[in-house]
Amino acid sequence: MSDASSKMRRLGTDPKDLGTGSQPLLAKIHTLPPENKAQKAAPMSFSEMLGSDNADPLSLDEDSHTATGRNQATYDTTSQRDVVHLIALSLIDEPFVPQRWLYTDEMIGKMAQSIMREGNGDPIKGQITPVILIPSRTSHGRYEMVDGLTRFKAFEKHYLGTHIKAIVRTDLDQPTAFRLGYVANEERNAASDYDKGMALGAALDKRIYADQQAICSELGISKHAVSGLLAFATLPPAVVAVIEQDAYRFGYNVAARLKALSNKADELHVATIAKKVLDGGWTLSKLSSYVSAFEADGKSKNRIRKNSKSILSYGKLKAGEDSINLTLESLPKEYAQQLADILERAAVDFLSTLPAAPTAADE
Repeated sequence: MSDASSKMRRLGTDPKDLGTGSQPLLAKIHTLPPENKAQKAAPMSFSEMLGSDNADPLSLDEDSHTATGRNQATYDTTSQRDVVHLIALSLIDEPFVPQRWLYTDEMIGKMAQSIMREGNGDPIKGQITPVILIPSRTSHGRYEMVDGLTRFKAFEKHYLGTHIKAIVRTDLDQPTAFRLGYVANEERNAASDYDKGMALGAALDKRIYADQQAICSELGISKHAVSGLLAFATLPPAVVAVIEQDAYRFGYNVAARLKALSNKADELHVATIAKKVLDGGWTLSKLSSYVSAFEADGKSKNRIRKNSKSILSYGKLKAGEDSINLTLESLPKEYAQQLADILERAAVDFLSTLPAAPTAADE
């Protein structure tokens, strides 16, 4: 396809830069009716759009909402609330909290190619599943993405068109919208634990969920898993940078151990250990053993050494760097007060021979 017609342009090429490069895939541009600037029109349904462009009508394939094993998930679009519209990309904002944290160029590029293949060069027909939107909470006439951000980014970054197929849901609050997107991502192409953990951390920060228990209840995730997933959101930046090189190598149990290590070790040390996991040299078992040993070593270094002496058969005297403990468990009770008085006098006599301790006035 060396010569593009007036209605064809190259995938991955900005329309204003046509002819400056060569790309193998071509996208057909659908002619859209001009907007009425005096009054913002409502998003057009496919039936409306069919009658607006006789030269290049838009239509859905018969199996476009029932096909499986393609580039997007499927939805039931038979109810009135699921009418499919063409919405301008410029009117769509990213999710309040995205359910996937990392969107790599490779991921977006593969989606764009899949859409183009499916539509035989026509991105609208190649987009098997509409994205899901809700009306913007802050800007009238705009929309917020709920599910389909990878498809949206593919259209936007690779210049597949100015509009995208979308279903606008007006019956979703923020927790329900987040759950819908989260579940759809899991069913379609499970995100990494890092993606999920960062998203859940943001959902807590933005008060979509009140606490960890609410996440467990809403999303059906165990308390142990939620705790591990949220560990990702509290790791130091240098550690996060290592994880993002290949997030799928880091499960939530690994994140939990790295978090425990970060409580005792400096950031660069933890990042070095994370690199060992990234390179495949350290398993979860080896990491866990290392962290446990590191924690135990820290405790032993912080432990005060005490010399213990037996006091006849009554108990022990333990003298440390900054404390003395006398335990006489076998001393008869009737002698306890008498011994306490003797120890007090001995302590006063001894301490009176030492240099005077500084007072508040001296300081």
